[in-house]
Amino acid sequence: MYFLFFIFFLWIIKEENQSNKYIEIRNTGLFKITAFSLPAVGFLFCMTTIQTMMVMESYKVGGFKNHRQLDSITNPISWSQYINVTVHTRALMHGFENKNPKALISYIHWD
Repeated sequence: MYFLFFIFFLWIIKEENQSNKYIEIRNTGLFKITAFSLPAVGFLFCMTTIQTMMVMESYKVGGFKNHRQLDSITNPISWSQYINVTVHTRALMHGFENKNPKALISYIHWD
């Protein structure tokens, strides 16, 4: 998105230098809002992605024992496949340890 704005403004500058015609943009509020909101949203998404990764790694290092750690995940979208694989694989292993056939059936029918 920023690249398109950059190209657009380069084109405006080029056109302005080649001739006396120029384009004047009076209402720049949309550009300012976009220039502020896109990096803010991107930054927040990256921070919540890192937080999710840290929670999943601490869950993995802790031996998959504290399931309450998974409740502190704020952005499950970024690591959704990893979260699903980890949780269902752990449920399958727990089912094998307890000789529970329902865990195997649940793992097989997992989407």
